[in-house]
Amino acid sequence: MTLEDLWMQRICQGQVANVLNLYTPNAILVATFAPAPLTTHTQLKNYFIKFIGGKPGLCRRGEALREVAG
Repeated sequence: MTLEDLWMQRICQGQVANVLNLYTPNAILVATFAPAPLTTHTQLKNYFIKFIGGKPGLCRRGEALREVAG
């Protein structure tokens, strides 16, 4: 399984903690839906809570993200 596949699997599971485990403590994320780079794990956590939280149908069969920007 590639890192991309693992990331997508964890996003589709909706488990923020599992997604964050893929990032080192000093990771910097230039996120698609963030106005500036995210430089702390707290920022990454808040981003992923918003990104995947409360979006039924975000992933269908683990193949694609749906309703991400909504």
